[in-house]
Amino acid sequence: VTTTGDLVSNAQAAAVVLYGACRSEFTALLQGSGYDGAVHAGEGMGEAVPLAAALALATGSRGVLLSPACASFYQYCDFEALGDHFRSLVLAL
Repeated sequence: VTTTGDLVSNAQAAAVVLYGACRSEFTALLQGSGYDGAVHAGEGMGEAVPLAAALALATGSRGVLLSPACASFYQYCDFEALGDHFRSLVLAL
């Protein structure tokens, strides 16, 4: 059995940025798991990507992992559209 705290530890993630319809539920799970890193939430990927980039710089992190999970099901027609949007946001940084 794996808990949310086992999945995201401070050693693995300096911060978590959540977006989409389930962001409140995931925020509660993270906060209830003992994860004591920063948890931020936004409306969509347009807010999440620049915020994640800023957090990576602020925390000295070398990378950002995009893991859309259920947040993308209703926002994009397919994963190619999600990828195109992500790419355009990263190129705009």
